[in-house]
Amino acid sequence: MYETAEIWKQYANNTIDDIEIEGISNTQISTSNSQATYDMLGRKMNVPKRGKIFICRGKKFKYQ
Repeated sequence: MYETAEIWKQYANNTIDDIEIEGISNTQISTSNSQATYDMLGRKMNVPKRGKIFICRGKKFKYQ
């Protein structure tokens, strides 16, 4: 097992207990731009490209 390898012993007690977890707390959905399309990385697309997957209205589509 890798845990018993000599090189991994330096990482044995590498835990942190005093981290505060942060995240998204308040969100709002804008309906004014509900027809906007985005690529899979979340970038807004003006015109979908053929063969690419995009997101519109919260659903994934493949432009044929």
